[in-house]
Amino acid sequence: MRLALHGVLACILLLATGARPGSAASTVATTMIRCCHAVGSGATTCQAKTGRACQNNGGIDMGPGTCNPNPCATATDPPSTAPRPGKKTGGTWSTPPCGTFLLKWGVKSGTRDGDLDYPVGVATDGSGNVYVADRNHNRIQKYDGNGTFLAAWGSAGSDDGQFNFPYGVATDGSGNVYVADGNNNRIQKFDANGTFLTTWGSAGSGNGEFNLPFGVATDGSGHVYVADGNNNRIQKFDANGNVLTTWGSYGAGDGQFWNPQGVAADGSGNVYVADTNNNRIQKFACP
Repeated sequence: MRLALHGVLACILLLATGARPGSAASTVATTMIRCCHAVGSGATTCQAKTGRACQNNGGIDMGPGTCNPNPCATATDPPSTAPRPGKKTGGTWSTPPCGTFLLKWGVKSGTRDGDLDYPVGVATDGSGNVYVADRNHNRIQKYDGNGTFLAAWGSAGSDDGQFNFPYGVATDGSGNVYVADGNNNRIQKFDANGTFLTTWGSAGSGNGEFNLPFGVATDGSGHVYVADGNNNRIQKFDANGNVLTTWGSYGAGDGQFWNPQGVAADGSGNVYVADTNNNRIQKFACP
């Protein structure tokens, strides 16, 4: 029945376009592909269409195939782990526009692997894995780039490898994972599998001490930057936790902060700070 319907559609399209059977134009017009469309709920739905019809209606061409299983992420379906190409233009796959929804994962339903409760930090590594600071579960969860659960570590407490509200997570070029263990006022360092390596910091306002560290980041040289929230400053460390420099104080002037919660570094020696209660981003040179 499906083949008969496709044949009818092919005939209609041939008559509408005037293309001859076997011509390149008729092939483009009548080849059925999987077309993903956004629907009102913000989810996406799959329909079998010609590539031309999909493109004309603003859909995403997912290539030949059927919509069962559904290649488009929806509000109720689990995310697909299949490759998700962009539109096909001139015979080659193009990159989807920036902001194109791809997939999602995680539900607040318990403490099972993959479940999340107030995730506040996320980072990726050079292999495309994703690390999430699962704050209320006091753990770090690791997924592949398609949201498949790989590993988790941590529990509530103050021992090595335990957390008290982990807020931030970052990775370095060697695959190490750094966690801003907020209410324990420390940074913990792990390998990519969650094996504890070292920790530094304690409550206070001296160099290397913290008062609710929120954000953590690394640069290409292996330095570690911490947004020391209630101390209203940024602290820079080497990969072993030795303090290198600090800057900032409470206020609204240039270089001052009011509860900074996010920090990032680029490849040119610049550091960006989310100066949270001042409602701004500040950029600094830190070679």
